[in-house]
Amino acid sequence: MVSEDPDAGGNEIVALFHGEDGDPTDGVASQHAGLFVNHKVQQWELDVGGESLLFQQTPGDLRHAGVTGCVVWNGAVVLAAALEKFQEEGLLDVGGLKVLELGSGAGALSCAMSALGAEVTATEQSERLRLLTRNVESNGSGSDP
Repeated sequence: MVSEDPDAGGNEIVALFHGEDGDPTDGVASQHAGLFVNHKVQQWELDVGGESLLFQQTPGDLRHAGVTGCVVWNGAVVLAAALEKFQEEGLLDVGGLKVLELGSGAGALSCAMSALGAEVTATEQSERLRLLTRNVESNGSGSDP
């Protein structure tokens, strides 16, 4: 059956991601074990390109359906590490690249790419822009939020 609601697909994804109380883990703390980023802390640190980057997070905002740009996500950490490794091995030089990141969230990937020498423009929805701007500015990134 095809839904007449154009938002039905997005609403279904949000419902799958969030439990009834808005907790994406449904209270299963073990889901945080072994992951790169702890979504329950206010700050998280990432070392990349010889720099130690510190990111503010607002994990309480995860309780709102559809809000994802308030924490650092594992995908950003994995991609940052891969780009750093590729650059170290001469497989890809990020330095000097012009990068546009759509939906930068807390800004981890944008700041990491800037630390590797890329010229980055980071974007985010207006309600999440304050966190992104704070993280970009505090990490001395050449990125533009």
